[in-house]
Amino acid sequence: MMAAAMGEFAIIEQYFARGARQLLKQHPQTYLHQGIGDDCAVVGSIAGHQVFSVDTSIAGRHFPVDADPADIGFRALNVAVSDLAAMGAEPLWFTLALALPDADEQWLQAFANGLFEAASDAPIMLLGGDTTRLPAGAPLTISVQVHGHVTQGTPLLRAGAQLGDTIYASGTLGDAGAGLSVATTGLLVPNEADRQKLLQAYLRPQPQLVLGQQLIGRASSCVDISDGLLADLQHILDASNVGATINLAALPLSGALTGVMPRHEAEQLALTAGDDYQLCFTSTLSPDELGLENVTAIGRITRDKGLCVLDAGGEQVQQDAFGFNHFDTH
Repeated sequence: MMAAAMGEFAIIEQYFARGARQLLKQHPQTYLHQGIGDDCAVVGSIAGHQVFSVDTSIAGRHFPVDADPADIGFRALNVAVSDLAAMGAEPLWFTLALALPDADEQWLQAFANGLFEAASDAPIMLLGGDTTRLPAGAPLTISVQVHGHVTQGTPLLRAGAQLGDTIYASGTLGDAGAGLSVATTGLLVPNEADRQKLLQAYLRPQPQLVLGQQLIGRASSCVDISDGLLADLQHILDASNVGATINLAALPLSGALTGVMPRHEAEQLALTAGDDYQLCFTSTLSPDELGLENVTAIGRITRDKGLCVLDAGGEQVQQDAFGFNHFDTH
């Protein structure tokens, strides 16, 4: 149903302001003095380090144009919240800028449902934003700015990896890359449970907020895996002025992934596909000393600059691709 008569403020009230008020009732915040409904949100003084990030998602570039709007809303928020996880931050608030091709009531309601489902999981409060209509032919564009804080210790940074540190990854890698193929190119997954696991990894990423907060004081550096393990680990290496080796045999791969393709193909997805929104971090601690579940040691920080991938026999594997490039024209 087209909501042609609905203006910007009617859309905001019906699909976003009401949900924001309901979310605030479920998760009260003493810091918030004024949310949606004024020229600016107003918050009180907050202890600790404040952290901010913004992510933009564009239809046809970051998600399929025909994706379920509930998945689009869920995903758009969680890819931004994942940056807070990488800093070890507790989420507080977000703002939403939504540029729509049109105002479709059914689409907007489903989008809002997915958005607020993700917000309630975090939890993170919607403070405000902007809604506008796009010129004809322009793709749906969603920008989410997130705000969190670190009250104990200091935020995790990309800089800080030291010679000899162990490199870790959380969860399993490559599932989202396979899920994208299921959604867009029809990758055949005979087992329906595995098919759903891969699809959900792509469409409904889960930011590692609890793990990120647990890593404060344990990790020497951290980054979330959005563009691919190799591409994102390289950010740590550049910021820390070090190199690294990654062991292919150690990569955490799910049975759903290895069940639909040869291991060497699954390894390449784990290294380069991105969209996993797991955490890659370094630490002086061994796995036993780290004492955390669902993390895998996958390599080590080295003195020699560069990123070297080793096979099971310790031989270097040539890498032609490293991850997602937002300005790649191919």
